[in-house]
Amino acid sequence: MSNQINGVHVFSTGSHHGSGGSGATRTWTEADLDSNCATFNEAQQAGRVPLKFGHNEEQTVTDGQPALGWVGKLWREGSKLMADFMDIPTSVYAMIKAGLYKFCSIELLKNAELAGVKYPWMLDAVALLGADPPAVQGLGD
Repeated sequence: MSNQINGVHVFSTGSHHGSGGSGATRTWTEADLDSNCATFNEAQQAGRVPLKFGHNEEQTVTDGQPALGWVGKLWREGSKLMADFMDIPTSVYAMIKAGLYKFCSIELLKNAELAGVKYPWMLDAVALLGADPPAVQGLGD
């Protein structure tokens, strides 16, 4: 299970509806992306943020849902938030490479606390999207 995909465009600056878990529109800046990257590194989240199928919490397997891989690295390139995915099961990797899951969408926790440290936003998961379009426009395949 050593499949990985590097340099995935997972989020961008701009105003996005439904971002931040509230359903409201929020404007994200490069400073916000930098903050998310700093939180990812400070909280030692590499290999701890899961990939999953979609945002639907009513999937057949929701309690104890398996991770479909992990975010290994997070960084900003200009107005883009980029990620490397690691430890992707071969079957999931094949579906991504076949184009069944072309896009992804991040899930963030607002005002997260970890080990007594509070963070304004923390990456919680990356959803792989098939038929559902991402809320953020302009993401690459």
